[in-house]
Amino acid sequence: MRYQMMYRSRMGADDLAACPITFDVLISAFNESQRVRSVFDRIPARERIWVLHSEYGYSAADIPPGERVVGPLATREAPFVRELLQHIELPRASKVCVDITGFMRHTLLVLFRTLVSSIDGSFWFMYSDPVQYSADEFTTFSAGIREVRQVDGFQGSHDPSSTSNDHMVLGTGYDGPAMQAVVEHKRHARRTDMLGLPSLQPSMYQENVLSVSELSGTPGQARRVHAIFAAANDPFDTAQALHDEVEAKASLGTRNLYLAPTGTKAQVVGFGLFYLAECVAQPVSIIMPFPIEYGRETSQGHARSWLYEIDTRFFETFRQGALI
Repeated sequence: MRYQMMYRSRMGADDLAACPITFDVLISAFNESQRVRSVFDRIPARERIWVLHSEYGYSAADIPPGERVVGPLATREAPFVRELLQHIELPRASKVCVDITGFMRHTLLVLFRTLVSSIDGSFWFMYSDPVQYSADEFTTFSAGIREVRQVDGFQGSHDPSSTSNDHMVLGTGYDGPAMQAVVEHKRHARRTDMLGLPSLQPSMYQENVLSVSELSGTPGQARRVHAIFAAANDPFDTAQALHDEVEAKASLGTRNLYLAPTGTKAQVVGFGLFYLAECVAQPVSIIMPFPIEYGRETSQGHARSWLYEIDTRFFETFRQGALI
C-alpha cells in the first residue's frame, strides 16, 4: 500500500465549472487571493460557505452580499472546528469539498482529522497553485508568532526524559519567521528539511531554498540537517516522503519525532495524512508556529487547481503501528 495510489486530478483555472463532481457543500477560507475566489465562484456545489479566520482580520461585513459566511471563529483550532461544524450539517455520506488554499494550517489539520471520523467513504480537498507569490522569496506571510506548540489532536505520547535523539521534519516554505520559530523551539533535534520539488512554479524551488538558507540554528546543528523532497502540490507524495524518511532513520533510535509543516497547504495535508495513518498514539507530534496575523493577499494569479480524494477507509486498512 503506497500513498501515491490515492486519487488526485488537475484542472486548469478555466476548467473548474466542468468538475465531474457536484459537491453538497464547499467550504473555503475567505481571503483576497484570486485563486481562492475563482474556486469559490466556479466549482459545482449546492452550498458554498465562507469561513472567517481571525488571523486575517475580516468581519462578516467584508463578505460580498448574498454569500453565506461563518465566523470569525475561535483562534484555537479545536474550538474553531467545533464552532464551524455547528453551522454545517454533515451527514456521513455527504460530498464535502474543502478548498484548503486559504485555511490556517493548524485549523486545516484539525478539520482533516474531524472529517476522517465524521464521513463514510470519501471527502475532497482542493488546492490552487498561484502564478507567483507577491514578493517572491521576500513575501510576508505571518506577522508575529504567538507560540509554537503541538496541534490539537496531533499530540504524541513522548518520552520527556530523553531529548538527545529527537528528530524533527520541517516542511519548508517561504515564511522565514515561522520556520525560524520552529527551528528555535526544537533546536536540540536532528533536523530534516522537506523542500517542495517539483515546486508550484519553476522559480519557486530556488526561492524556497533561499528562504531556508536564511534559517539560523545552534552551533553544530547545521551538521545534523539534511534535505528530502516532495512535490509542493501533492499531499500523497508528501506523506510517502515522510514514511520513507522515518523508515530510513529508524536505525538511529529516534525517541521523539516532531513534524512541522510550514510549507504549502497541500504539504500540510500530506503531514496530516501520514500522522493519522501511521503515528496516532506514538511518540510523534505535529508542531506549528501560530501566527498573530496572516497576510490577506500573498500571491498573484491562479495557475491551476488540484482535487484530492481522501478515502476515510484508508486509515483503517493502512495503520500498522509504530515506525520508530
